[in-house]
Amino acid sequence: MSTPSLQHIRRHRELGLWVPVVMVLVTAFGVWFAFNALNPSTPTTSEFGPKEMVEKYEWFKHTAAQLEKMQEEVLVYEHFMHEMCDSYGSPPLVSIESWAEKGRDRFGRWAMEIFDLKRNYDTLARKYNAEMTPRIWKFIDKLEATKEVGNRIPIVFLLYNVMLPPPPIPSKR
Repeated sequence: MSTPSLQHIRRHRELGLWVPVVMVLVTAFGVWFAFNALNPSTPTTSEFGPKEMVEKYEWFKHTAAQLEKMQEEVLVYEHFMHEMCDSYGSPPLVSIESWAEKGRDRFGRWAMEIFDLKRNYDTLARKYNAEMTPRIWKFIDKLEATKEVGNRIPIVFLLYNVMLPPPPIPSKR
C-alpha cells in the first residue's frame, strides 16, 4: 500500500467540508417544503380548496336569499303606500296634511322602512357583488350544473343607489 499523497489528503478534506454544508441546505429545504408547500392552510389552498369553495357558495346562497327577501319587503311596503295614497288621495293632488294623523304616521314609518331596507340592501349587494366578481368563473360551472331555479345564485344584484336622505315624515300643523 502506498501512503496517501498530500494532494489526495487535501482533496478529501475539501470534500469533507462541503458535505455538512450540503446536508444543512438539504435539511433546510426539506423543512421549508414540509411547512409551506405541504401545509393545507396556504393562501392558495385556503381560497380555492373544496371546503372553502363550498363555504363560499353557501355564503352566496344565503346572502342572495337575504337580498331577495329585502326586495320583496320593499315591494310590500310600496304596495301598502300606493294603497294608502289611493284611499286618501295621492300627495301631488291632495296634501298629506289633510290625511288623518294615524295615516300620516303610518305613511312616514313605511317611507322610513323602505329607505332603511334599500340602504341595507345596497350595502349587502355591494359586498355580494365585490365578492362574486373575482369568483364568477369558478361558479359558472356550478350554476350551469344546477338547472333547478331554487338552487341557482345570481351573479350580480342591481343596486337601488339610495344616497338621498329619507323623505320627511309628515307632521300635523
